[in-house]
Amino acid sequence: MKNPLSLVIPNPFGNKLLSEKTKNSLLIRNLILCLLMLAAGGPLSAQTPVANFTSNITEGCANLTVRFTDQSTNSPDSWAWDFGNGTLSNVQNPTVTYTQPGVYTVRLTVRNSRGVDGVVKTDYITVFPSARIDFTANTTVSCIPAVINFQNGVRLQGPGQITSYAWDFGDGTTSTDPNPVKTYTILGFFTVRLVVTTDNGCVVTSNRPRFIRIIGGVTPNFDFNRLDACNTPIGVNFINQTTGPGTLTHRWTFGNSATSTERNPSTTYNSTGNYNVK
Repeated sequence: MKNPLSLVIPNPFGNKLLSEKTKNSLLIRNLILCLLMLAAGGPLSAQTPVANFTSNITEGCANLTVRFTDQSTNSPDSWAWDFGNGTLSNVQNPTVTYTQPGVYTVRLTVRNSRGVDGVVKTDYITVFPSARIDFTANTTVSCIPAVINFQNGVRLQGPGQITSYAWDFGDGTTSTDPNPVKTYTILGFFTVRLVVTTDNGCVVTSNRPRFIRIIGGVTPNFDFNRLDACNTPIGVNFINQTTGPGTLTHRWTFGNSATSTERNPSTTYNSTGNYNVK
């Protein structure tokens, strides 16, 4: 019968019955050995990281915003990104915007206490040329009915062409002309919207709230009074009663060969008669 205080374990000297004291000594020795291996960077310590990453998108139209996700293994504790467009980052999961069309190579370098590793993904991000819109109108305030000429003001950021134009004039009417002529017949403010599509499939929108204002027309009217009712020459003062929006200019003709650009002019009639005043 074996001693209940003994245990048969493998050891360099073969299987032997060991006393409790010897077993304890071996356990302590093995524990010390493990601690020494940890301190020396042995197999129980962290391993060199292996760099890798993904992104939510790899192609699109400028301006293209890309979210990168670190997929490195073995617990890196520092990151160095190079996105190929002049932008760098040391954030683990960065976001970057590509504003210019082109093809971009992305690099990631990761580190921990055991070492460093890097990954290069060549031509990883593709950014297609987009367009910029700066449309204009020959006037933005006009009297009803208002005929307004629009210019699209579209500029491509690179090679390509515009394949479609979609205008919305804010009054329920639309157009697909590049530079449309629009007649407004309703009073009010109107938001104008232009959507263009490029041959790369990029869709760009420009929206101008309250861009066009259509107002009522000018209604000319006047009154007058005479300085002398009976004798010539007769002086007459004209009183402008015109209504209309904006800054008005005036041109008077009094029927006596005299004219004026004053708001409330005066003239003299040297003989009796009938005179047409405009």
